[in-house]
Amino acid sequence: MKNMRSTFLFVLIATLFAFSGCNEDEDLNASPEATKIKITEKLDKLDLPLAMRNSNHQYAQEAVGYVEEVKNIASYFDYFEIPDDAERTELKSTLNQEEYYWTDGQTEIWVIYTETSGGYTWQIDVDMGYGRQKYLYAEEDKDGNYGSMKVYDSTGETSEWFFQYEWTFNSAGDAELIWEFADGSMKYEIKSNIDYSGYARIFMSGVLFYDFVWNSDGSGSVTMYDDGGGVLYTEGWTVADL
Repeated sequence: MKNMRSTFLFVLIATLFAFSGCNEDEDLNASPEATKIKITEKLDKLDLPLAMRNSNHQYAQEAVGYVEEVKNIASYFDYFEIPDDAERTELKSTLNQEEYYWTDGQTEIWVIYTETSGGYTWQIDVDMGYGRQKYLYAEEDKDGNYGSMKVYDSTGETSEWFFQYEWTFNSAGDAELIWEFADGSMKYEIKSNIDYSGYARIFMSGVLFYDFVWNSDGSGSVTMYDDGGGVLYTEGWTVADL
């Protein structure tokens, strides 16, 4: 039963990312510093213990996989890298707002960048053959310690967002990352600390399904729950088990 549930989760996630994210062939050059989203640098500093990454232990590897799925928000970061030769338009608005446009030959991209008193927002529209469609909307505090990003349907079949990311960093650089689907079918809560300790909590339809916890040295534990919140299985591992 545990293996069937794990397989289902990873197949679902792989399918979702096959239809979303950035085109790896896009050649987006360095952007103006002012328009960059700060989570790109903060996320690079977060990692897991090497003992877990290099382990063949089933649950340690599953924990690594779930953290990496949430950190796959980085697959969208290229859209925030505005080329130097992008067309720039200062929008007629009471806001401090600019629009940038460029194309990679296959996709047309528009970035509406707004500076507010407390932070920044980005609306990213694309034309992938379906006309100009809203694809990403992100906002971030000026210090980069809080932000969120919603992902929309690039085909325009619906104007609703599919899933969103949310991030919070404390003064030490520890992060709380959330990835949730609009229909409530799945939510990931990740705590990733600078000392490499943390946890990963996986919810399905609002019910806690998996709860992974690990320490700086790579030791940790996993608890699996049933639909009613009862414990189905729990197991711990030591560094020697990895």
